Amino acid sequence: MSRVTAYRMIVIHVLVGAVAASLVLSGCAAPAGSTGEVPENAPRPTSTAAAIESTAAIPSTSAAPGSTPPDASSAATPETTPTDTTVAGIDWRRIEPSGPLHKGRSYYSFSAANTLWVGDDEEQSVLYGTTDGTSWRTLDLTKHGLPADAKVDPGTSGCSHGLVVDQRETGFTIVYYTNYGAHQGSGLLNKIWLVNIDGDTVTVEDPTKSGLEIMPPDEGGDAFRTMCIAGFTHIDGQRVAIGEGQWWKPFATGSQDAFSATQGPSGKWEVYSTKTSEMLGGGKYYARIFGVFTLGNRVGVIVDTWDKSGAFDVWTSANGRDWSLSVVPGKPASMAGLRSAVGKSGIVVAAPLKKAPGVLAVWSSPDGKSWQGQELATGERAELGMIAAVDDGYLLTAALKLFETSAWTSSDGENWEPITDLPEKSSTLGTPFPHENGFVAVSSYGIEVSGLDW
Repeated sequence: MSRVTAYRMIVIHVLVGAVAASLVLSGCAAPAGSTGEVPENAPRPTSTAAAIESTAAIPSTSAAPGSTPPDASSAATPETTPTDTTVAGIDWRRIEPSGPLHKGRSYYSFSAANTLWVGDDEEQSVLYGTTDGTSWRTLDLTKHGLPADAKVDPGTSGCSHGLVVDQRETGFTIVYYTNYGAHQGSGLLNKIWLVNIDGDTVTVEDPTKSGLEIMPPDEGGDAFRTMCIAGFTHIDGQRVAIGEGQWWKPFATGSQDAFSATQGPSGKWEVYSTKTSEMLGGGKYYARIFGVFTLGNRVGVIVDTWDKSGAFDVWTSANGRDWSLSVVPGKPASMAGLRSAVGKSGIVVAAPLKKAPGVLAVWSSPDGKSWQGQELATGERAELGMIAAVDDGYLLTAALKLFETSAWTSSDGENWEPITDLPEKSSTLGTPFPHENGFVAVSSYGIEVSGLDW
């Protein structure tokens, strides 16, 4: 019996579960989908749907690793009939563009509240939602107070996290940005808008009123200004945003440092940062966050390792203010290609090596503090497709050769087995991320689904 046949026997039965995670996508790293907060009691599908740390979706602006080029004949031949042997995350079929999707356009997309949401890159303040891939709901956020020129990525140097979505018990929150320009009195660069969607109720938080912009001066007379949010977590029932900003006074801007902001019962935010290196390396290194995740009662943040003493650094905290550092062993990872997922055995991180882009490495940790890693595979390239937690472990896909997908499964994040004899349609034009009990990928050529009865 081949490995893929055995895998099919495990996952052909009815899929159940839902994604319940903070979706954090870095523009330098993907879902990170991807890569986010996953409550320990969150239901997981019995096949391959779960949370990618970074959680959300990502702009589907290019073909995913291992995919067929857009001009290939397969792009014009939709597959619209589900089969009984579909393996979630491995077998894919395409639904032709409908509603807001048009060939030649680029989109950002994510999964939240049992709905696939899509936004056009040219008009990001309007969302389109679907629960079946063919019928759509339109949500114009400008009618609720969001500026028409708001973007999901600020485009500011050092702030390239892309789409950030916070999954909450009652709904979800999307982060948008507008630019202040060069003459804001407090030195602020970006205006951070939080759009809260709870069923049919939409509220837009104006950062000038919510307290999310500035930490009043208390260290050497400098004020701290926020720039962007990298992800969310929830500590003791309170929402906490983790992001990047700068210490500022006129004509003396500091280096980029990290912050945490806690939202109180009134909805007001309290920003916290410190110039000491105990705040995600701030004050010593230029803070660059590549992932935010939650394990148990602790939040973890993945950052680049500037002194090159390991693969990357991970900071963990129980309150968002007091942090401890873990240097992950191994050769430095290529942070731009990093993905992560939180599952039953802890967090798993995958990335190409920085100085060996054809080497795919994997690291795992049960608590975000103790880590072990390995070099999983070597090829002409090591471009990650996705890494996801599934009910029986983890699923990892990557392209080791151009337009060729490779896949592995693991029950514990440490021991990986390749899936051989992959089906012909094992890659996507868009970048895949979890949705409901399966996966989706959105591109201008339509919606590709796996494990979904659409």
